[in-house]
Amino acid sequence: MIYKARENVRKAVETRNPTERHNWLGESLRLFIRGPRILEFDKIRQICGDYQQINYARGAVELPLSCAQILDSDNAGLEHWLIGSPPNDPHHEFSDRRIRCYELVLDSLNVFEEKSGQAAAAGAMDDPETVRTHAYELAFASPDEMFHSTLYDWLINRGLADELLEMHPAYIEAHLRREPVTVQKYQLLWQFYVKDGQPLRAAEVLGALAESIEMDLSLDARLEYLTLAVGNAKSHPISAGGRHETAIAFLTDLEEKLDVAQMQLELYNTLVPHLNDPGEAGEKVKILSKTLLTMTEMYQLYAEPFDLPVMKLLILHVSEHREENFVRPIWNGIFQDGEIIYHVLSI
Repeated sequence: MIYKARENVRKAVETRNPTERHNWLGESLRLFIRGPRILEFDKIRQICGDYQQINYARGAVELPLSCAQILDSDNAGLEHWLIGSPPNDPHHEFSDRRIRCYELVLDSLNVFEEKSGQAAAAGAMDDPETVRTHAYELAFASPDEMFHSTLYDWLINRGLADELLEMHPAYIEAHLRREPVTVQKYQLLWQFYVKDGQPLRAAEVLGALAESIEMDLSLDARLEYLTLAVGNAKSHPISAGGRHETAIAFLTDLEEKLDVAQMQLELYNTLVPHLNDPGEAGEKVKILSKTLLTMTEMYQLYAEPFDLPVMKLLILHVSEHREENFVRPIWNGIFQDGEIIYHVLSI
């Protein structure tokens, strides 16, 4: 069977008749797909290389994808991947088999990509750009979610994230939501929702990104994400999805969090001179530059210990805390300090 498949490839190379070539290659692929269980992986790699050399996109893409399914016929590897690929799970071997096959597809795409940027060889029967386009069409047509995720990562790492979002492929949303969550994934996810006409979902992702404690983000970045979240939440159509009241409540919550974050930035800018102070003081200022805090935390952990009466008043104002017995002593302190400064300057 394998010998016959190779013979068909040879006949396809030798013929100048496009129809015969198509038929010979199609038959070779059919026979090779029946043989993954008896073929060593290096042989499969070699066959893919042969298909690449003769610009047979279908064979170079569909053979390794079929091998991935056949070598994991019970979907043990797929299930292992779906639950997050725990390292001690014995099924990781089947996941690895799939990934090795997927890498052959990616190699084929890369080869066809490189060929499309070169002049067509003399006497070539296939246009390199047409072959490249066909290879990508076949790859994106695969129903294998694990392969799609591998393909998306590959494209994103090649700087093609924008093009990927424009294509709106089948599993892109699930891929970007998969663990482990990263800043890059969430940035792409909210952009995906914007392009898909779902500004409220984009706002939800941006809000989660801004408040994440797992991600190492600066205060400026968190403030930017909250600002974008508010903008997207405001763009949500009143009639969309019957979520009007929920959307209004969510927007109000985001606007309040944005006010608090802006207050925190004001506090941080005030305390920047203490950033390199020794001991606890400097460390507290560094924390202020990374994690979103509540008004209570800002007041108790920063405004009071650093004796910042103006910041105290601002925090109380933003949090709408107007109890006179709480506010008046702060104002009295400010006036007393002003009188002291006036007397000193008058001497």
